[in-house]
Amino acid sequence: METSVSDRAVYHGLRAYLVPFFDPLIPWNVFNHRYDPTAKAGRYLFKRGVPAWQDFIGVVRSSIKPSTVLLSTDLTNYFENIDIGKLKAAMIGLLPEIKTEPEQKAHIRLHLNNLFECLKQWCFTEQLGLPQNRDASSFLANLYMLAIDRVAYDTRMRGIYA
Repeated sequence: METSVSDRAVYHGLRAYLVPFFDPLIPWNVFNHRYDPTAKAGRYLFKRGVPAWQDFIGVVRSSIKPSTVLLSTDLTNYFENIDIGKLKAAMIGLLPEIKTEPEQKAHIRLHLNNLFECLKQWCFTEQLGLPQNRDASSFLANLYMLAIDRVAYDTRMRGIYA
């Protein structure tokens, strides 16, 4: 699914506003499309991909112990099957965790409403799919999977699996 240049600009603009508020809620061990507050003059919003991949590989290598198993998978048609309603509910549900003033949260909510109104127009159906090959979609996919990432992180921190 492709969007027009102007739609991409709106999509990335909404994302650029929302990312600094939502990224701190994602566990450290999610490496894909993470906010980089130190980027020079705002040239890049996210941490560079190659160093993030190297960090991921390093964590995986240091975590693998004898008699452990590493599962690797790829989800077919992942972006096309993201439920927009569930994503919106998840992001709205995260608002209480964002550390900012109530007035700022009202602005965040307004940006979320604008984003999801646009997504209804840009997606395969009003309820399914994100535009592909867009950093904004990859970041939103991180938030879509956040509940699973948090369970996995909490489980690992409690030592339930090694």
